[in-house]
Amino acid sequence: MRMLTRMYANNKRIIYSHSIRTLFAVLFVCGPQLCWGATFHDLLPGGRANGMGLAYTAVADDVYSLFYNPAGLASKPRLEVGSGLGRRFSPLSSVGEISLAYARPVPDFMNSVIAAGYYGVRQNQVGDKDVFLFSLAQAYRVPRVPNLPEVEKPVKWGVNFRMESVRQPIKSRFGIGLDAGAILESSQGLKFGMSLMEMVTGVGASTPFLNFGAAYPYRFINFVTDVRIRKGLTEFYPGMEMVFLQGLLAVRTGKGVRLDGVSQVAFGLGVNFSPLWIDYAMTIPWKGFHEIGGMYQVSVIYRFGVPSFMEGYVGRASERSEALKREIAVLEERKKNVEQSVTTTEVNKSVTEADLKNVQMRLEDTRQRLKNAELEMLRGEREKNFPSAPKPKKSVPPPPSWPQKHRVHAGDTLRSIAAQYYGDPNLWELIYDANLTRISRGLPQVDSVLMIPAPPPKAK
Repeated sequence: MRMLTRMYANNKRIIYSHSIRTLFAVLFVCGPQLCWGATFHDLLPGGRANGMGLAYTAVADDVYSLFYNPAGLASKPRLEVGSGLGRRFSPLSSVGEISLAYARPVPDFMNSVIAAGYYGVRQNQVGDKDVFLFSLAQAYRVPRVPNLPEVEKPVKWGVNFRMESVRQPIKSRFGIGLDAGAILESSQGLKFGMSLMEMVTGVGASTPFLNFGAAYPYRFINFVTDVRIRKGLTEFYPGMEMVFLQGLLAVRTGKGVRLDGVSQVAFGLGVNFSPLWIDYAMTIPWKGFHEIGGMYQVSVIYRFGVPSFMEGYVGRASERSEALKREIAVLEERKKNVEQSVTTTEVNKSVTEADLKNVQMRLEDTRQRLKNAELEMLRGEREKNFPSAPKPKKSVPPPPSWPQKHRVHAGDTLRSIAAQYYGDPNLWELIYDANLTRISRGLPQVDSVLMIPAPPPKAK
């Protein structure tokens, strides 16, 4: 009897001690005044996202997008499935994670995708959490609005229906809610994302959080950043992803989630065994390995209908070769057009120079005629003022003999020559037909001698 009493007292003390530790852990994690850093409520799955330090709101381009921004699922052309396992360490206790995800396009609706996912979290002496998601995402092309810049790429949006169960030593809760998100991408590759996650009723330990994200690819590096806002917790998550060997290997790093107050730095590695993608992520405490903290997680994604990496590599090389061939053809055609333009310009230059020379000669001849006319006018005025003896009458010249010869002076035209010899400029064609080799571009060549044929009888 005494032994039973002693065993009961020892068990009572153990149960009491365990209850006190559990209560302290719950208060430390969830108490409104003691809460600092992320808790198991803020953890999310996915090796790629965790490798970039959870900066995934704007990137969101695989099946794990439904846990970060459901809009990232839009426009997926093929069926995808994913699964993952992970383990985290904190001053309170270790955390186990498991995740499953599924996404497929809707055949009857273009650019629409449905998805489902599960995420389970187990943290000793703190609590358990199970999340079930059912998602719908779609890409919407914004119509052209006058006087506003055109949105070239479609806007992606998505929503989740969420069922969440949280079980803690004090109380268990079950709730339902929604998630929503959107992604906007520019033609230069800059992406902006926003999501409102965990809008759940009935789960008192969980509050909605708002994510703002941006991503920009520069050469082989994708720079990403997220801002996560939750009541009592605002975190900034920078990260980057570097892709090597034509997408075969990806190296990632980021800030990492500050679980239970322990700051961490994240690293990740992704390998493309298309159609299988394997992503590994780990974190270490920022202050060093002596601090209790860290994480390792691996996730696997399978994309149905995607060619193997070597097939895709050859295909991409072939596409680049064809693109270069098309570019060479365009450049050659442009070179040919430029050469033709240069030849035409040179010909036009020669013609223009000849025309300019002719015009200058005609201008000089006109100036000389003007000068002669002015002298004749002055002579006439002088004779008018000082008349001289009458001039003897001129004898009538004999009729001209045909054909006659005419030396072309600057400024002469066929019409002026016809008027000179025939008294009628309209008879210029007689001179033209008799001197085809001495006429260029409709004008008689300067200093050439033209044969003036006899006029028709009516022109006498």
